[in-house]
Amino acid sequence: MQWRDGSIMSDKNRAAKNIEVVKFDLTQKTVLMAPPLLFQERIKRNGRCDNSWAAKFLSGQQERMLAIKCSPPFECRDEVLQKPELAVYTCPGDDVESDSTEKHFGLSLSKFQGQPVYADLLYSLANNPFVFRDGEI
Repeated sequence: MQWRDGSIMSDKNRAAKNIEVVKFDLTQKTVLMAPPLLFQERIKRNGRCDNSWAAKFLSGQQERMLAIKCSPPFECRDEVLQKPELAVYTCPGDDVESDSTEKHFGLSLSKFQGQPVYADLLYSLANNPFVFRDGEI
């Protein structure tokens, strides 16, 4: 680090130098009244792909995932093993209907600007190591 005159400042001199800190207090109390919200649109997963390359790639990814995640000591439900639309990687399907009762991360659908969305507080997903809802992590 250098002084203003260009000379080198040693660590000893730098540590001994006092730096004035000025703090400006707010005259009124403040609070965040509208915490950040996340709005997520979802689409249904589809076990079929119109593109043969995508279908081959996704099938390989599904087999790889099953070999890693569903082999002992882990177990997967039969529906995960037998329904390609429940795979981790799938082709996109239709939009989720606005009257759907499906839940995502324990949340029900809401309407935002006429669109069916899942709404959540950013804090819920960003500042917590896990989300626990409806008895599930």
